[in-house]
Amino acid sequence: MAEVNIIAAVASDGTIGKNGSIPWDIPEDRSYFRRLTTGNVCIMGRRTFESIGRPLPERQCIVVSSEREYTGEMLCSARSLREAIEKANAYITENSPSASIFLCGGSRIYSEGLELACRLYLTELDRPYHGDTLFPEFSSEDFICISRRSAETPGCTFAVYERTGNKKYTGKGECSMKLAEALQERADLNRNIAQLRERLCANAIVQENESPAEDPKDLLKELNSSIDRLQELMERINLTNSLVEYEGRTITQLIAQKDCLKVRISAYKSLVSDASQTGHRARMTEIKLLSTVDVKKLQSEIDKMSKELRLLDNTIQSLNWTTELK
Repeated sequence: MAEVNIIAAVASDGTIGKNGSIPWDIPEDRSYFRRLTTGNVCIMGRRTFESIGRPLPERQCIVVSSEREYTGEMLCSARSLREAIEKANAYITENSPSASIFLCGGSRIYSEGLELACRLYLTELDRPYHGDTLFPEFSSEDFICISRRSAETPGCTFAVYERTGNKKYTGKGECSMKLAEALQERADLNRNIAQLRERLCANAIVQENESPAEDPKDLLKELNSSIDRLQELMERINLTNSLVEYEGRTITQLIAQKDCLKVRISAYKSLVSDASQTGHRARMTEIKLLSTVDVKKLQSEIDKMSKELRLLDNTIQSLNWTTELK
């Protein structure tokens, strides 16, 4: 059964909508939404769908509505959220086993889906918008922030919350994180840790009779929490890579082969580049320079290794999206 996630942009006062529309326009947030949901199943309420005006490309879209039916390419409807999740799982089983489910609004879908969600992907805005549609409140006992990074857009932060205790509802029991998702979270954590280090340094000293812009104790607490989460994640990633096999080789071995192929290709390219400079050097001096290696043969081997690298990379990427984290 596929993982159920919530994705939303939320203002500091909980606003997610105003007068039937989103009261902000943040291209970076749209790109973030598109990157996370593409290739997955999006479930949304009727008003949210009609405010968008069309099915989202490259995503199966299920509209929850008790009033009318929606049909079309990559589009269908359901009379309840539970029915929508059942249809989403049926679609994923048949068409895209590695896909996830994203609840995309509005407020009723979020309220009902909060008890079902494994993870919350929230774009947090640092100002109020005084809207009439709010995101439901959730407890830190139920969800813990596992990743937080500042967007390039001022006042905008991308945060990921995970259900505590790894209790993740999928409609029938629990589910776990895909290896690819863990790798993305690891990258987000590393970025977040780097930002926290910068913020700590910026607030390490102040002028006399002044206070720091941010409390170093709070920043240090967040830093340690992120590092603890990173350690846990890296241990699970390494364990998974060492246990999962493809054609008799573990993912760890495939990654080692990929890394060494990159080193070998780089060395061969440097050799070909240097060995191809004989004509240029001959014009610069009267000494005739000859290549000591077969450049054409080396280039052929580079092409062969590059093809092998592409195939190997595709295999690893496919395994990342189909392998459950141990």
